[in-house]
Amino acid sequence: MMRERTIGPLLAAGVVGLAVFAAAMFGVLTRPFGLLAESWPANALLLGLFIAFPTLARPGSWLAAGAAYLLADGLAGDTLLVNVWLTAANMAGVATGYVLYRAMGAERRRMDQASAMLYLFVVCACAAGAAALVGSGLSTMMFNRPAWAGFAVWFSTECNRYVILLTVCLAGQRWLGERRRLSWTLGWRHVRHVGPLLTLALSVGLMVLLGGPGAIAFPVPALLWCALAYPIFPMSLVVVAFNTAITTLQVEGLIVIPHVYSHTLVTTSFRLGLTLMVLGPLTVSTIMERQRQLIAQLHRAVAWDSLTSALARRTYLELSEEALLRPTSASFKGVAVMMLDLDLFKQINDGMGHFAGDVVLVEVTRAIAGELRHTDLFGRMGGEEFAVTLFDIAPQDARSLAERLRHRVETLEITTDGGAAIFVTISIGMVHASGHGLTGLRPLLAAADAALYLAKAGGRNKVVMFDAESNSEADVCA
Repeated sequence: MMRERTIGPLLAAGVVGLAVFAAAMFGVLTRPFGLLAESWPANALLLGLFIAFPTLARPGSWLAAGAAYLLADGLAGDTLLVNVWLTAANMAGVATGYVLYRAMGAERRRMDQASAMLYLFVVCACAAGAAALVGSGLSTMMFNRPAWAGFAVWFSTECNRYVILLTVCLAGQRWLGERRRLSWTLGWRHVRHVGPLLTLALSVGLMVLLGGPGAIAFPVPALLWCALAYPIFPMSLVVVAFNTAITTLQVEGLIVIPHVYSHTLVTTSFRLGLTLMVLGPLTVSTIMERQRQLIAQLHRAVAWDSLTSALARRTYLELSEEALLRPTSASFKGVAVMMLDLDLFKQINDGMGHFAGDVVLVEVTRAIAGELRHTDLFGRMGGEEFAVTLFDIAPQDARSLAERLRHRVETLEITTDGGAAIFVTISIGMVHASGHGLTGLRPLLAAADAALYLAKAGGRNKVVMFDAESNSEADVCA
């Protein structure tokens, strides 16, 4: 992801200029009728860059964008008047959209809000209107058609581009900011990820096959299914592909539209209708995105201890029980369960305050978690007591790990906000059971708790280990 705080003005101008020039040249290559490009992503891309990465929107970047427009149209063979006029229309739309978008509150700009797409549509419509207002005169001069016709075609086309591509820019910027990764595969167990796309493709084929005035609405259910299934960024990519396919089919004449209407009305109506049609699924996707966030927050609040970030008691117990029920191989080394308790923790709370006690809990938890394997389960049972479940581990390895945890906490220096240094120790009770000795988590926790009691009674800062098969004390580490 681009680090906005480190990019200089010259580099920012270079990035913007190259991006706009590349997008403009792509548009120039799609000019079937000589003047206006059939696909012109440069304006939406420029606006997307400026609002997704505000530090790019510097005076030098605006100048670089204007120069890129002029260069691309110049290479296309436009006259100076046409070139300047087109650039003015393009820049007018981008500037209008940028000012309006920045004027919105931060809450309205978030792509996980239910009304985000509606606000974005208003911005896109105003940007398209500004570009059409400036450029419609050129359309009249070149094609000898009424100003209103030039405005209508220009507006509908620009509005469609802005809505589709700006959604990709903003959703992509948010995805990059959160460092998300798409982890979907095409396996049978993930068919739900492919099903909406296949249904959408089939609905487009059905639209072409049957035709008629209502055919344009055939893909709506599939688009809604996609919106329910995919987060906003993948959904925005789906919409780009869908919009491109439908537009291409219409240009190639595969979507039959009655010829009683003029070309201007057909183009305007079709592109505005297509824009409004995808606006609904994109809005649903943003709503679902927010719902996923709320569910994830609720799950974290239930599954994780809010102070230490260790597993909550209930979650730890459930996950450990589930893991113990899984079948094991012949090479399975066994399971170890630890009960850990901070020694004399009440004295810290009474002498230094509960805030200092919270700091101790957090730092000790972090130190312990740093020594565990990613397959181990670490939960807070309550107060200053924790539990750890170690899977597929030999008795001697479990004993070594427990001693490592004890030593790690013993040598940990914890500093409070007041600057006071605190040193703590932990006592650990542990039980190990091989595959044939597993009878459930509760007996193992009870045995580990009994071992912890012996560690406390023996002077604290100790590890006491039981063997589940013999139900006897296996080792004591001081």
